[in-house]
Amino acid sequence: MEHKQVDTSLLSSEQLLRTTYAREVVGIAHVSPKGRWLRFNQRLCDILGYDSEELAARTLQDITHPDDRDVSDA
Repeated sequence: MEHKQVDTSLLSSEQLLRTTYAREVVGIAHVSPKGRWLRFNQRLCDILGYDSEELAARTLQDITHPDDRDVSDA
């Protein structure tokens, strides 16, 4: 019984995270240490002017202004 309760709680938390990403009015992303997008929401795409496929094909460094790269690489 306890295992089922944990599974239900985990699924609920995952759904909350997905809903937050989808409905948020600001751009949100998770990025790997190497600058690859792990997850991002549509609002971030809208802000940056890319569709999701275009953004997924780039890295954080690709869209960061050259003067700011040393800061974002830290």
